Amino acid sequence: MYSSKNTAAFHNHSSNVFVNAFSGGLDQVETRSKSGAEWALWEFTKDKIAPLREIMDEFTRPLMEKALADRERQMSGKGDSEVKQPESVLAHLVTQTQGVFLPATYSCKFGLNDTYRPASD
Repeated sequence: MYSSKNTAAFHNHSSNVFVNAFSGGLDQVETRSKSGAEWALWEFTKDKIAPLREIMDEFTRPLMEKALADRERQMSGKGDSEVKQPESVLAHLVTQTQGVFLPATYSCKFGLNDTYRPASD
């Protein structure tokens, strides 16, 4: 009702862009789940989640890179001697994970089924 009174600056604000992409991705996941195994036929010519995932990646990539760099510094002994609390859930996951991490995190965003396999010990 009042959303038409919002300015373009409001609609184009990064938080709204993020929320719209996330919400749109969830809507597409719901549509896929209702379609069952045939969902790929409905998206034969174009993946409807990929553009939304790109928007999400723009936001999460810098956070992931920072969290991974912090973890690497801490593990190599070049970081602060005192242990800091992770700044985000993503940073916490990085401290608790070894091996391939990026594909799994991206998969979690929209419940995608990537070929994620944890590193073998």
